[in-house]
Amino acid sequence: MITREADYALRVVLRLSTMPEGQSLSTAVLAEEMYIPYRFLRRIVRKLCDSGLVGSVRGKTGGVHLLEKPEKISVHDILAVFDPRSLLFNSCYGDDCYCPRKEDCSVHRMMDPVQKLLNERLQSITFADLSGK
Repeated sequence: MITREADYALRVVLRLSTMPEGQSLSTAVLAEEMYIPYRFLRRIVRKLCDSGLVGSVRGKTGGVHLLEKPEKISVHDILAVFDPRSLLFNSCYGDDCYCPRKEDCSVHRMMDPVQKLLNERLQSITFADLSGK
């Protein structure tokens, strides 16, 4: 199960992917439309900006917008920023995991194709697909 933060981030990027290119949406409107507490949304938007997927413009006519086209942003990209553990079928697939049995483990060997399939599928689902663009 993904975290609430990751779920909200997916929804925010989906909403932004429906905007005309170059147009911004205010965080106040986003919070209201997405039913996300405003302070929580601001933290999510900051992470999205730090990741380089979203840009922000200050001021009365400002807001947030995608920096990439929706067809270039995948569900995997968002989960990697907000909930990287959700991308792992098992902890032994993480980059920072050391397991002395990894080479001889039949479970790892059998689940490796499942992990690869999960990654491939999440990378193939773009926000253009999700938004119908």
